[in-house]
Amino acid sequence: MIAPAWMHQQITAEQYDSWSEEQCAGIEIVDGMVVVSPSAAKRHNRLIKILAVALESAAGPDWNADFDFDEVIASEAGAA
Repeated sequence: MIAPAWMHQQITAEQYDSWSEEQCAGIEIVDGMVVVSPSAAKRHNRLIKILAVALESAAGPDWNADFDFDEVIASEAGAA
């Protein structure tokens, strides 16, 4: 299987920000290139849930353990 052409072109943070949540699901951007991320295994997801619940129980009601989030990290080389 050959990857689509758009996966072979660098994208900017602004382009990524303009994409819908659905378009961003299951991908990562590494050095400006789109990388497809496989879904985590069921066992992994179950362990993350157990850990999040344990952390929330230990920390109290003012703390939230989110494990489904979108993170954008800009490198100093890409910053202008």
